[in-house]
Amino acid sequence: MSQVSRRRALGCVPAAVCTALSSSTNSAHAADKEAGNIILLGPFRIDGWFLKARETSPLGGPLQPLSTPKSEDVVKVLSGCQLYLLDRRIGADPKKARFADSDSVEVLMGGTISGEWKDGKKTFTLSVATAEAIAGGTSYKEGVLPTRGWGLNISIHLWGTDGQDTVQAIYHFSSDKPRLRYDITGTILTEPGPKPT
Repeated sequence: MSQVSRRRALGCVPAAVCTALSSSTNSAHAADKEAGNIILLGPFRIDGWFLKARETSPLGGPLQPLSTPKSEDVVKVLSGCQLYLLDRRIGADPKKARFADSDSVEVLMGGTISGEWKDGKKTFTLSVATAEAIAGGTSYKEGVLPTRGWGLNISIHLWGTDGQDTVQAIYHFSSDKPRLRYDITGTILTEPGPKPT
């Protein structure tokens, strides 16, 4: 079993609860020895990201019918999943503030993160397994508010059964371009794309 990071452990906690939790447990990121202000971004829907990834990497194939559900059924489940990115800044004045270490960034999931449906004799079960942020760079330029960017990677687990055989598959996709970019005040400069359906 893989090691569960704090980022993943908080993955299924609703955003409102996580915001309160993070503000009360800021000591976990106390290396900066200053109070951190929370930057909560989102919600971001992931169904559009899945559809974009499917264009170049389709699910399963004709030789794998139990791991190849209809894309519209997958999208129905994914359209209910919402991602949030939780970051922190150090300092109250945006002109003097800086971002906390990138290790403090967390990706949170809310809404519907799993679903089950039937297609004839086949039954499919889907679960959004992981969501993680991939660093896209932090910029500090004189005269401009600091900015930070992230790519968001998603893993889904899919099970298909026809009553006799069961197949499990794991699929990965990401927010692709544009990547999420925001400034130190939490203003989103570019939304992660592509747009949802």
